[in-house]
Amino acid sequence: MTMHRMHRTKRNLKPIWVDVRAKIKGGELDWRVKWKRHKWNPFWNEGPIEQPAGSGGHEIMFDLDDDTGLGLRFLEPPDEAIWVMPDTCPQGKCNQGGQITPVSVEDEGTRLRVIDANKGAAVDLHYALNFDGTRSAHGPPYCHDPIIKNRGG
Repeated sequence: MTMHRMHRTKRNLKPIWVDVRAKIKGGELDWRVKWKRHKWNPFWNEGPIEQPAGSGGHEIMFDLDDDTGLGLRFLEPPDEAIWVMPDTCPQGKCNQGGQITPVSVEDEGTRLRVIDANKGAAVDLHYALNFDGTRSAHGPPYCHDPIIKNRGG
């Protein structure tokens, strides 16, 4: 049994799979984030990741699909790869709100694994995903800042 599976089984966390796609469109970085609750489900959700009230903690796997030619990879350690603030975009390294625990950067920098506690009061978590890569007009570091809607526990 892998460490990844042991961790999820031990804590009984429900997985969320997130596809983070980066490409260059019109000379600018273009990001698209899709997510789903079942790995083999062919249907993806777009927009903020939504955690239902009372659903408990979730393990979130962010998988990078880099079509930029810049060799993007999640920054390491994992607390550099994701910064989190409730209700406003993070402007620097932080992990506020007590909801997100960065766990690991895996698969040669193409996967970021975090735990979302989804407990307490409902909150919108603004997070920045941070990447390293070949130098260009856009970075490094490269950054994208979507939202997780935690509905609490």
